[in-house]
Amino acid sequence: MEDFQDNGLRASDEDREKVAEALRENYAQGRLTLEEFDERSTSAYAAKTLGDLRALTNDLPVPAVRPQPVPEAPPPPPRNPNQQMWWVPIVALAVVGVAVVSLTSGHVHIWPLWIFVFLVFRGFGRGRHNRP
Repeated sequence: MEDFQDNGLRASDEDREKVAEALRENYAQGRLTLEEFDERSTSAYAAKTLGDLRALTNDLPVPAVRPQPVPEAPPPPPRNPNQQMWWVPIVALAVVGVAVVSLTSGHVHIWPLWIFVFLVFRGFGRGRHNRP
C-alpha cells in the first residue's frame, strides 16, 4: 500500500484492517481465488511489520481508501421561550416599584432598585449555572 512509508515499522491493527479490506475488494473483483484470499487474509492479521503487509498487496491494485462519513453534530437543545425573556417581568416590576414610590412620596427612593439588582443577579446566576 502506498501509505506504508517504512517497511520495518510495526503494523497497527488499523494497518492490518486496511490491507484486509483491500484483499476483500480484490477478491470480490475476481483478482484472487478463495484460497489466495484466505491465505493472504490470515497472513494480514498475523503480520508484524508494514513490510509484511506490503508483500501481501504488491501484485494487486490497491483500492483507494474511501473517506469515512463525518458524523453530524447533534442539534442544539431547543430553547425554552419562557427562559429567554426571564428579565422582562423583573424590569417591569422594578420600573413600577420606582414609579409608585416616586409618585407617592414626592422624591425618588432607591430601595426598589436593590430588589431589582438582587433579582437580576439571581436570574443571571440561574442561567449561567443551569440551576432550577
